[in-house]
Amino acid sequence: MIKLVIFDVWDTLLSLGGMHELLSLKLSKHLNLDLSDVLGVLMSVHRDVKNLRINRVPASKVLEESRKRLCEKLGLGMDQFMLIHEGLRREAEEGKLEYLVIEGVREVLPHVKSRGLKTAILGNVLFWDSSITLSILKTSGLINFIDKYFFSDVLGTQKPEFEAFASVLRHFNLRPDEAVHVGDNTREDFGGALVAGLKAVLIKDLGGVIKTEEFAIIPSIKYLTQVVDEWIT
Repeated sequence: MIKLVIFDVWDTLLSLGGMHELLSLKLSKHLNLDLSDVLGVLMSVHRDVKNLRINRVPASKVLEESRKRLCEKLGLGMDQFMLIHEGLRREAEEGKLEYLVIEGVREVLPHVKSRGLKTAILGNVLFWDSSITLSILKTSGLINFIDKYFFSDVLGTQKPEFEAFASVLRHFNLRPDEAVHVGDNTREDFGGALVAGLKAVLIKDLGGVIKTEEFAIIPSIKYLTQVVDEWIT
C-alpha cells in the first residue's frame, strides 16, 4: 500500500525551461550577449554537468562545477554570477516566479493529500541553490501540500543515488514498497527510484498512460491522480 508520494521539482512541479530562460535573459543583459547564444551555452553546461552524477561526483561539487563551467564559457566572474543569483533569489522571495508552476500541479497536489498520503520533494540542484526553488514553492503555495523537502545541496546526496531515496524513506519510517517517486528524468527519477525499490512514475508523453504494478509512464502530471487512485484502492 502506498503511503508516500515523492516529487521531483524541475519539469515535474516547476518549469525548468522557464527558469533556464529567465537566468539566461539576466546573463545576456549583463554580458550584452544574444539571449539564444547564452541559453545555448547554459543548456550545454547543464547536459555536461548532469553526467557528473553518473560518476558519483558529490552533490556539493556538482552545484559548484555547474556554476564554474557556466562562468568560464561565458567569460563571467563568479562574483558577478552570484550577484545575478541574488537577484533571482529576491524575485523568488517576492513571488515573481510563480508563473513557473506547471499546469495541473495546483490540482494534483491537493488531490494527493486528500487521499491521506504523505508527500515529499526530492530535488537535485544545478546553477541556483535550493533556497531559490524553496522560495518559489512557498510563494506559490505549493509548499502547503508538501510534508518534507530534501534538496541535494543540503542533503549531501543526489538522485539517482540509492542514499537519496533512502534518506526520504528513513525520515518517514517507511519501506521502499510503500512509496512512489514522480519525476521527468528517466535515469535520475525513474531508474533511480526503481533500483531503490520504490514504485516510479515517469512524466513522458508516449501517447497515453502506461501502468504496471511497479511503475507508470504518464503524458503529464495531470494523469497522476488516476495512477495514484488505482494504486491505493
